[in-house]
Amino acid sequence: MLGFSVGSVPELEPVLANYKRTIVNAEPIGAFVNDNVMVTTKAFLHEDSAQAFAGAAAAKMNEVQSQSFRYHDTFPHPRACRPGPS
Repeated sequence: MLGFSVGSVPELEPVLANYKRTIVNAEPIGAFVNDNVMVTTKAFLHEDSAQAFAGAAAAKMNEVQSQSFRYHDTFPHPRACRPGPS
């Protein structure tokens, strides 16, 4: 299974717990059930916190998230990002 999420780690916890709880009953399509989960995130580290924040702002991380909402219209949109009436 391949999935995308833009939720926080606490929001993902029940989703991943449900996956792990139900994957044990999966019927393999190939030779085996691939019970792996990968979660990635971005981090910006610097000895100077202002430099870390500047690096994060320059990376345009919000642009990546907004494009995810734009092209993956099945994602639940956060209230602030929900499209309104045209």
